[in-house]
Amino acid sequence: MSPSWPAARPSTGSPGCLPVARAWKYSACPRAAKEQLTERIAARGKTIRPTDEELHTQLFASFRPTMELMEQTYHGPHVLPQMRQVPIRYSMITSIGCDNGCSFCGNPFIYTTAFKSIEVVRQIVGEFKARGVTRLSLADMHFLMNLPHAQTVMGVLREEGVSFLVQTCLENLTNKRLAELREAGVQKFLVGIENPMSEGLDKRVDMKKLYWLLDATRSEGPRVKLSYIVGLPDVPLRWDLALLRHVARDVAGRGHPLEDLQVNLFTPYRPDPGVTYLPYEERSGAQGASRASVKVLTRVPFCFWGCFPVGITCETDFERQMILADLIYLVVYEEFAPVYGELRAAFLEQVHGAYPVLQRYTPSLERSRRVYSGFCGSATSSAAAGHAGGGSSVSFGLTAHDTKPARPGPTTEIES
Repeated sequence: MSPSWPAARPSTGSPGCLPVARAWKYSACPRAAKEQLTERIAARGKTIRPTDEELHTQLFASFRPTMELMEQTYHGPHVLPQMRQVPIRYSMITSIGCDNGCSFCGNPFIYTTAFKSIEVVRQIVGEFKARGVTRLSLADMHFLMNLPHAQTVMGVLREEGVSFLVQTCLENLTNKRLAELREAGVQKFLVGIENPMSEGLDKRVDMKKLYWLLDATRSEGPRVKLSYIVGLPDVPLRWDLALLRHVARDVAGRGHPLEDLQVNLFTPYRPDPGVTYLPYEERSGAQGASRASVKVLTRVPFCFWGCFPVGITCETDFERQMILADLIYLVVYEEFAPVYGELRAAFLEQVHGAYPVLQRYTPSLERSRRVYSGFCGSATSSAAAGHAGGGSSVSFGLTAHDTKPARPGPTTEIES
């Protein structure tokens, strides 16, 4: 039996990048799958047994989730009454892992790259359609990174008349790819811009191409959701302020809808007992740069994670991240600033109770506003001076004189 899935693009040598294994159709039962795979290897004259990585890729290729629990999951007695009218987004996982090695993301370090077999994809889509679902969200890090894979999946969705949402990288988008996506029925796709100033970003971000994408999709579609990250440990405050100004001025300011704009504060993975991997441990990053260890504030209730600082390198880093958290809502999502202010007060009550030392490093909302206003004023003056003197500028209006400040020493007062 020949491989049923095309190979992905060659490995780029990125940290955490694993070779892409071809997927054969095997039973979803681990023991049966391992026996079948062992027999196949033996038939080739080999005596080795399959590795866990090989077994993982085969199991993912053939695994098909049951739909019998869908009704109970979304409409069971555990669902709150106010949630029953919320539209449901049905998802289908067609690949796992990632060939990029961004140091703040767990995918390339936790998951072995694997692809769902096309036969199983077709079966899953058919079962969704039988239940009246005609729109799916694809969980697929490799979409357009492995073009044969993407084209095959899009072919199935087009044949079945199912529209979809998906994520992809800016570097993989062209006019031809956009035309293929429109023809296949894509309604929206997420593009992770993240933070082009971070040394931990293992993918290319061409800002001119970003503006091309916004212009190319504004009239003909599909909808594009952009994702950014501020507060990464290796990015100075000044650079993140420039990124926020870019989002407010060059993206939202160009008419891009806020519902299609995602600006995140760096949030580490919540550690569980026995978990050994966390992004930004003391190790080398994508370009060999040394990275500070991140202290995770595990005493902060989980409801605040994702909106407020819970992963800091030292006490003073808490101030930097609080300023950025404030500015996300003071500069980008201004209409939600009042609600944010209420949540901010509740968060600070919790974090100050758990980590009293952080009270000294908590800025007021007014201070956060002044920091941003001061940056915009100085950046404008520097850019004007550089232009008059023939100086060069770099991304987001920062001048060539902007350099990284010395990293503060490790924290000694904060304990998890």
